[in-house]
Parts: sequence; structure tokens; C-alpha cells
Amino acid sequence: MSNGFRYKDTRFPGPTACGVSTLGGEASLSWSGVDRLTVRDLSPHNYSKTWTEFSNAPVDNRVPALDVNGTWVLGTVTTCCGGPFHGAALEWGSNDDINLLNKLGSKIRGHDLALGTALATSKDSIELVTNTAVGLYRAAKHIKHGNFAKAANVLGVDFRRSINFNVRNTFASNWLSFSYGWKPLLGDIHEAMTAIDVASRPRPLKFRARSTLQSETITTVGAIAMTSQKLYRKQIIVTLLESPPLPVTLQLDDPLTIAWELLPFSFVADWFLPIGDFLNARQIVSNLKVVDVVTTTKSTREITNVSSTVPYLTYNGGYVHKYGIIDRVVTHVMPEVPLPSFTPIHDVFSSLPRCLNALSLLQVMFRK
Repeated sequence: MSNGFRYKDTRFPGPTACGVSTLGGEASLSWSGVDRLTVRDLSPHNYSKTWTEFSNAPVDNRVPALDVNGTWVLGTVTTCCGGPFHGAALEWGSNDDINLLNKLGSKIRGHDLALGTALATSKDSIELVTNTAVGLYRAAKHIKHGNFAKAANVLGVDFRRSINFNVRNTFASNWLSFSYGWKPLLGDIHEAMTAIDVASRPRPLKFRARSTLQSETITTVGAIAMTSQKLYRKQIIVTLLESPPLPVTLQLDDPLTIAWELLPFSFVADWFLPIGDFLNARQIVSNLKVVDVVTTTKSTREITNVSSTVPYLTYNGGYVHKYGIIDRVVTHVMPEVPLPSFTPIHDVFSSLPRCLNALSLLQVMFRK
């Protein structure tokens, strides 16, 4: 086992306008891992690294309204502003693991065609295409004979109702038809062509997938604003013993996933609890024969900027506060697929298409 530790301390006490403060900074770096057998040994191995960096450099705050002589008022973020503050690390949840495993599964399959679900819903797809074609034909026929009212009625517009009703009702119906009818159908056609192309070429046995969470927050303490950036990244590299069989890549071997997709309003339940994503990840993970699995996580927090929040005060000092950790673990089995967790309500409706889907569904269900 190779271990190491480095530490540098340049701190010293110094007076400031806000009292005695520790100026200067400190930095540390520690690591541990398995020694390579040879210089050319590139096999995956366990490894971890942690680093910190902190610098409480003097801060010059100029306050023209109070400083008639033009001198500088000396202080630090710690003594004058109550800093530092960047909060806890980002939380990586079970839904993030499920999304990462599904991303990996998509790369292993080479496509996103769920043939079992497509076959199970083929009747609805045929009806969608047939009804749309018949409706357009009938509308064109009415227009040809000058009967525009009947043509509009065939297309979902009822002149006996208000314009507001017709706009809302027609948009809602067509939007749902597009989102849960035409869009999946066209997607399946595209993925089917991709699957045919993938099946005709030799496949690699090594795949990787990565997901990243990031956030940026601004915390105000007194007259100082501190910008904090956080990152959490997770990567999985899988080396397969053999390629998964065709029924697995086409998702024909998992009746639970097909049954869930056929369940009415299962897509609404997935908004709040991603059961469908859980079943998809479980389907591919449980069918893989692996040589090794390398999981790497990286978490960092750092204050990237410090600025003044008032026009008469100028911040001219330096300040650094960083923390990071990297952890790499090598195993010879695929990770367990965690149970899904409920999605926070502010994330459920965080996208415009999802909001339109919800509003359109309510309009169709409770139309008057």
C-alpha cells in the first residue's frame, strides 16, 4: 500500500481593524493506493486523495465616506465578515445512481430500443397512425367540398364552444398525442435503425459512463458576498467478460418493465418516484458478466469569488478556501441498483415540457 501526506503552513497572527486574525494560509494533500506491480502495469487499482487549501490574506476595504484621509482599513474575511461559509458537500442520491446505471446500460446496448415495450404498445401505435391519417383525409375531403366547419370539427375544433375552450382543448390533446404518441413512436423507429446498425458491427467490451452534479450559491455576510461552487462527479468503467445476449440488449427478457409501461398513468407516477428508471437499470445490471468495475467519485467545494455588496466599499484582498476528495474503488461485480427515492416537488416540474404535460393532462381529464 502506498500512502503519502504533504502539509504546508504559512499562517501567522496579525492585527486587523476587526481584531487579531490569523493571516497567511495552509494546504494539505494526502493519498493512499495500491502500488503498481511494474511501471507498465495499467490495471485498475484502489486509490483515494484528499486535499485542502486555505488562505486568509489581508483584505483592504476602502470606505470613502468615512475615510477622509484616503487611508486603507485593513481586515480579513474571517475577522470582519464572519466567513468562511460554503456549506456541506452536494448529496448524491439513489436516483442519481439509477440514472448513471441507465446511462451505462444505454452505452452497453448501443441504442435505447425497448423492443418488448414497443411490441406491447404496437396496437396503440397503429391506432394513432390510423386515426391521424383518417382524420386528415376526412378534413381534406370536407375542405374540398367547402365545408370548413365539419373539417374543423374533425380536427378537434367545435365552433359551438368558446375560442378559449377550443384553443385549450385542441392544444392539450395534440400536445399529449405528440408527447406520448408520436414522439415515442418516432424515437423507436430511430432506435430500431440504430439497433440494426449496432448488431452488424463488432462491439467493444469496455464501457464508461459519468454523471455530474454542480451548484453555485452566493452567501452574503455583512458587506461581503462569497460565491461558492460545489461539484460531485461519479464515473463507472466496466470491462465485460462477454457481450450481453440479444434479448437483453433489446429488453425482451424483463416482463416487469413491460408491465409497468402498460400500466395506466405509470408515466405520471415516474415523475414523483422513478420506478420505470429503476426497472430499466435493474434489467441491464442483472444480466452483465464483468471482469472488473471501476467506480470513481470526486467531490469538491471552493469559494471562487469574494466581492463587496455596497457601492462605497471596495474589496481588494485575496481569499481562498478549497476542499476536495477523489475515491476510486475496483470490484469484480456490478453494483446493486438502489431503490428509487421520491423526487422533490421543485424538481418534478422544473422543465417546461413536464409542466405542459401536466397542464395538458389536467385539461383533457377535466375538460368542460
